[in-house]
Amino acid sequence: MDDEVRTTVRETLTNYFKENTHPDTGRTTIWEAHKSVIRGVLISIGAHKKKVGAERIRNILDGIATVELRHKLNFSDLDLRELLALRKDLATLITQQHFSMLQKSRRFFYEHSNKCGRLLAKMLKKRRGRFHIHKLRVGPTRHSEHPPEMAELFHAYYTELYNISEVAVPALHLQTAWRRWRRTSRPTYTRKSHWMWHPL
Repeated sequence: MDDEVRTTVRETLTNYFKENTHPDTGRTTIWEAHKSVIRGVLISIGAHKKKVGAERIRNILDGIATVELRHKLNFSDLDLRELLALRKDLATLITQQHFSMLQKSRRFFYEHSNKCGRLLAKMLKKRRGRFHIHKLRVGPTRHSEHPPEMAELFHAYYTELYNISEVAVPALHLQTAWRRWRRTSRPTYTRKSHWMWHPL
């Protein structure tokens, strides 16, 4: 935020609270209403800056066209330097606009990347079309596009894939577990007020 915008916002807030603070009006109402006022001020400032930037680019383009035409007629070095300076100014303005658009895009993705909204819906729509399974191969020469049959094929495949035979796990006696636990190294608290590893 530059100094001009900061000064405008400060003056707007000062005048707003001075003019709207009354005993009959609740503090919550005043506080909530000032957000809309500041939002309107910032929108107007942004629109003005955008208009000024577009006007500046248009003036530079008109100047480039005029200087180019004059340079084609007389091939002056002065016109060439002026033309290069105008093109440099134009490139600087366009770079600033692109940087601002990039910042807005990053902010939008940061604010909406983990929320249910249009951004997530568009991303899921693209992924759904890319990863959707349209058909499955049933045999060497036949393919199936029927959803119930495809569901049965998936069911049969994963049933066979995860069909793990049950293995009897020997029960561990409580006393044996206790003795093993006593023989292991574990952290203990010492008088030096920090944790240390050492076998008991």
